[in-house]
This record gives sequence, structure tokens and C-alpha cells, in this order.
Amino acid sequence: MIKIVDSIALLESQAEDFENKAKIEMRKKNYAEAILFFEEAVDIYLKLSWDGKIKMLEKTIERLQNVIGFENNNHLNSDFINIKQEIENKSNNLTKTKEVPEEIKQKLAKIEMLERKADNDEIQGNLKRSFGRYQLILELTTDINSLEQFNFENKIVGIKEKINKLTERLKSNL
Repeated sequence: MIKIVDSIALLESQAEDFENKAKIEMRKKNYAEAILFFEEAVDIYLKLSWDGKIKMLEKTIERLQNVIGFENNNHLNSDFINIKQEIENKSNNLTKTKEVPEEIKQKLAKIEMLERKADNDEIQGNLKRSFGRYQLILELTTDINSLEQFNFENKIVGIKEKINKLTERLKSNL
């Protein structure tokens, strides 16, 4: 009996940690990252069957997605091109000529990981989570693109197209 209570308390603590991290990201206006943390908390609350908390967080996630969508509404669209390949090519070319800063390496690795997860979420039908992950990919790619040594303009356009397609699919599922 004690083990069950302990594991519930541990899960609750982990969920609260994710919520706190999400709130920190929201204050930094890193909305896509905040969504990812909120989604992790939702996953834990699903295990705990805390329906009220889940609904509250899902509404928060939806509001954040609307904010992100509003911010990205003025951008051009084009076909989605595999960002992972471009990142690897850019990273390889840069390493040959000049060392890539550690912060950029971390962002590139995070983009690659997020892309895999986003594609997997989309395949599994979890379009909201995939949408959130692509929002974060867009944010990270835009950050990297702002540096002179990188040019991810085409990839940014592709990511925006993917986000728009996911938005349409989410609207059609309602």
C-alpha cells in the first residue's frame, strides 16, 4: 500500500515539475516549449486519471497554440522539406570550415529529436502534440537562422507549411 501511495506522490511531483517548467517558458514567451512541458504533465495526469487537471491543461495548451498560430499567421507557405537532412548538411559543412558553437549543436540536436517525435505523433494521430512540436521546431530553427553563418529560410517556410497542414487537419477533426 505504501508503494502505491509513494508512486502516486512521485507522479504528482513530476507533473508539477513539468507544469512549473512550462510556466517558466511561458514567461520567457517560449510558447512552443511550454506546450511540450504541459503535454508531459498531461501524460502523467492521464496515468493518475485526474480528468479535471487534464482538461485545464488542455485548454491552456490550446490557448498557447492559438497564440503561436497568431504570431505565425503572417508567414509564407511552401512544401515541407525534411529539416533533419538540411541540419545535418549545414552542420557538416560548418564543422569542416569552422567549429559550431555548443549552443547551436544542442539546438540542432533538439530540432532533430523533436522532428522524430512530431512525425511519430502525427502517425499515431496525436495531431495536437505534433503541432506543438513543430511550433517548437520553428522557433528553434528561426533562432538558428538569425545567425549569419546559417540560412534555414527554406526550411522555415517548409515548417510553416507543415504547421498549416496540421492546423487544417485539426480543424477538420473537430
